Amino acid sequence: MPDRKMLAEFFKGVALKYASRVEIDSTTSHQHELNGVTPLRAIFGDERRYFSRARFIAFGDDSSAVNYDGNATWYNARERHPTRTEYRLYYSDNDFISSVQAGDLLVIALLENEELMIASARYGSEVEKELLWLFAPADQEIGEQYTVRTQENMQGITLNFVVRTILSLLGIDTFEKLEGFYLDEMSAKFGETFPGTSVFSTYASNTLSIPEEPDAALLLLMEREEALFRLFEKAEVEQRLEKGFRSAEEFEGYAKSFMNRRYSRAGRAFENHLARVFRRRKLRFSERPVTELRKRPDFVFPGIETYQELAVNPDLEKYVTVLGAKTSCKDRWRQIVNEADRVRTKHLATLQPSISGNQITEMQAENVVLVIPEEIRQTYPAGQRNDILNLANFIDIVKNRQNAFNEVSGTS
Repeated sequence: MPDRKMLAEFFKGVALKYASRVEIDSTTSHQHELNGVTPLRAIFGDERRYFSRARFIAFGDDSSAVNYDGNATWYNARERHPTRTEYRLYYSDNDFISSVQAGDLLVIALLENEELMIASARYGSEVEKELLWLFAPADQEIGEQYTVRTQENMQGITLNFVVRTILSLLGIDTFEKLEGFYLDEMSAKFGETFPGTSVFSTYASNTLSIPEEPDAALLLLMEREEALFRLFEKAEVEQRLEKGFRSAEEFEGYAKSFMNRRYSRAGRAFENHLARVFRRRKLRFSERPVTELRKRPDFVFPGIETYQELAVNPDLEKYVTVLGAKTSCKDRWRQIVNEADRVRTKHLATLQPSISGNQITEMQAENVVLVIPEEIRQTYPAGQRNDILNLANFIDIVKNRQNAFNEVSGTS
């Protein structure tokens, strides 16, 4: 895979602030202009600029996004005055600003392709935390005045897995397209049809030299599979579009299957690569075994047989570990609580860069322990990290339990 790209390769500048009531109140605001934007001169310059492509993204309380398209103009309302300046950012009519509430985070970004993007995120939401982590300078407090990061002071920020995940929320695809050899090889190996998730995950892993360190290995595997998936998907979609569709219904069916494949594949890839890392560390486990009420936890260590023995020997619980795997949590984390009733503490592996303190408290109340790769774990506030395991920590715990179980059971 090529060397990792840098954040500065995708942005010419980014500005952040919290929306004030004056800006979003229709009785005091023009609704299509953002004022107090003089600091943005560091990004846009002093001359009038017209952006024929402007994207507006409004993130709600649940992190869902509504997108609007339009255009925008950067100008000095006092450009004819010899001494005074009054810069404004005017944007075409759309419903974006009406969705913004006082206190929401506003992000204005000039992309490398000269496209303008304006996003809002609810105060206290997961998306707000993620955007602040990525764009806000570490030494500056964000308030109701714009804080600007130019292309120069974004140098040094690499596009690691966490950064790519956050940018994908903004519709920015940063995964390298591995042209040439890999596409030709995949086409020869799989034809024009996507293989099953297990087959594709194995193929992705075989294109890599996997490091021993489990946290780095997992993210490298996920990143490589995502890049290969996007490359093969692009070729597959182009071929399908060339064939055309006989009806709107046929197109809608294809579009639905396209999105379903994206959603389901990510979760299964996560499970596949976790299993791969566990096997490399010589852990014993059962994948998606059946427990009470035909529930299926993702992983049971050292295996479902030991878990079933808990029904007659509950003292074995100290040797058994149950792990759920979800690329993002939202409210879906609650599903794991009742998937294996004979074990009180559940572990949950996730790739989500930001989980609210309230949600973490709820998880702790339900005896759920988070397992997060170290690169992502570092995005959490220092006060929360003590309650979160990285993957290496989790593997050590399971390995110690496995060794202890081997001693009492006489297995190897």
